[in-house]
Amino acid sequence: MGVFGGPLLEIIATLLFVFVAMSAIVSSVGDMVIGVAGWRVRNLRKTIEHMLHDETYGLEIARRVYRHPLINGVGVKKQINYIEPETFVVALATAVQPEWSHAEPVAELPYSVDALKSGALRERLKLIIPPADISGDRREAVRQSILAWFDTSIRKSQERFKADARMLSYIIAACATVILNVSPIEITQRLLNDAALRSSLAASVTSLMPTTVPGTSLADSVSLNTPSTGLPETVLAPSAPETRLLLTALSCQSSGLSLPIGWPWMTAGLDRINENALASQVLSAGAANCPESLGGSARQADLGPNFETDAPLIILLGWLITVFAAAQGAPFWFNMIQKFVRR
Repeated sequence: MGVFGGPLLEIIATLLFVFVAMSAIVSSVGDMVIGVAGWRVRNLRKTIEHMLHDETYGLEIARRVYRHPLINGVGVKKQINYIEPETFVVALATAVQPEWSHAEPVAELPYSVDALKSGALRERLKLIIPPADISGDRREAVRQSILAWFDTSIRKSQERFKADARMLSYIIAACATVILNVSPIEITQRLLNDAALRSSLAASVTSLMPTTVPGTSLADSVSLNTPSTGLPETVLAPSAPETRLLLTALSCQSSGLSLPIGWPWMTAGLDRINENALASQVLSAGAANCPESLGGSARQADLGPNFETDAPLIILLGWLITVFAAAQGAPFWFNMIQKFVRR
């Protein structure tokens, strides 16, 4: 349906918007942390080193793989966050090939492994690749065996990486929730007593709802061996629909219609933002969705729960709900909104 019907559905619609916005914040901050900390680079390198390390060669074979021109380029030093599986096959075959051998590296890999010094790496590779006297296309058989090994190793590391990313998303969600003082319990109580706020934000959700679900959750987006330019591919800022909804909420706040979010110390900062000419111009983009009945009726903006007036356990419960919701990812909540829109 075009507009949510009834107070309950309007409240749910507004809460879904809040969860979408919080999820976008978690993804944005998480992307920056992962990019600055170089998680993808370090985890990929650790995976390759784990595959190729042994007591005889140490990390020398792994270093040779990384120095291969197909991976690191000629005369170029860069942070590697992605390796094509086919490239890894060639780089590995070249890394273990004896200097005196000039045969095609991949097809010659069984002989190159036999020429390695005794150690765990030699035994590991002998178990993985087919023998030199295999019938049929030896190069293709060797290629397929190395590709399967690489894929399995990457998948195992990726699961650990996603678990770390999931933990990071919860940490960021907890920080954002406390800093912004977002409690769905407090928001629900406010909406139950303010039909204008309830209907305005619910109508905004339906009118600005995108036809496709943008972005991914942080944990689903940080694949260990996926092409990346700079930071990972997750949404680095709220998407257009989320931004427009946020502008609507901020614009309505200037007319006295606001969600109970934030702390008292934020009030001065919000006033300075509203006084800025550029900020006022940006906020005007969402003013069209505010109820005309508000006009210039200025009421003091509500803030989030306060430990001096609200029960601490209720505040903590509201925060926990927000943390869990924000860590789920914006697509999850966009899908929920779409289900309500189609009702």
